[in-house]
Amino acid sequence: MVYLGCFLFGLILGVGITIPVLKAFKQSYHQDSVVPLLKKHYHPLPTSEITISERTFPLRVRADLQIAIDQLFGEGITVRHFCGIRGEYGHQEVSLAGCLMVGQHSEMVTVPPQYEEVNVGEEQP
Repeated sequence: MVYLGCFLFGLILGVGITIPVLKAFKQSYHQDSVVPLLKKHYHPLPTSEITISERTFPLRVRADLQIAIDQLFGEGITVRHFCGIRGEYGHQEVSLAGCLMVGQHSEMVTVPPQYEEVNVGEEQP
């Protein structure tokens, strides 16, 4: 009978310790997910109603695009959150649709930003 009491006590103690540890692990794993950031950004519009269109520009016009982006967002814009995005696997394409997917495998997460220097030259040629 004593063994049964010790067994039940150990079982209750094990469950009591395991549940908070698993909850903490789950929260730490998902805290860097990009999905909550995007849902907050697009609120009140549900992410399922977002229309995504894409355009790929040739490498030779990247400098002109950078100048246009600098002019468009140069002043009067406040950045609330700036980060990089990475998938679990390096070969995954980073896209808005991929960032909105919720799942246990290959979820997109926030990482420190990685820069690529683009020399745009002078303002006037």
